[in-house]
Amino acid sequence: MLPRVWRLNDKKLFETAFRRGRNIKAHGFSVFWLASTPNKHTQIGIVVSKKVAKQATKRNLYKRRILASLTVLKDILPIKGYIFVILVAPSIEKVMFGDIKKDLDSILTKF
Repeated sequence: MLPRVWRLNDKKLFETAFRRGRNIKAHGFSVFWLASTPNKHTQIGIVVSKKVAKQATKRNLYKRRILASLTVLKDILPIKGYIFVILVAPSIEKVMFGDIKKDLDSILTKF
C-alpha cells in the first residue's frame, strides 16, 4: 500500500492532469503525468471507469493489481514534484500481473 501522502484525492488535480498532462500508453492503461511543485510529494491516482468493468469487484481488482505493482516499484518513483494519473483501459482484462509491473517499470524509469 502506498502511503497516504502519495495518494491523489483532489478532483481538480485529476482534471488538470488529464487536460494539461502528458500521456504515455502501455498495455491496458495510460499514464498521465504532470510536473508539480518541486517541494510537494509525488501523488498517484488510479481511474477505472464503469466502461472497463461493470462490476465493482473487477474494477477494484484492477486497482489492486496496479497498486501492488506500484508498491513494489516505489523505490523507482520520484519522491517529489510529479502528479501521476493511471487511466485503466478495457484491454487490461487480458494483461497479466507481471506485464503490468514491467510496463510500469519501463514508464517510471524515464523520470
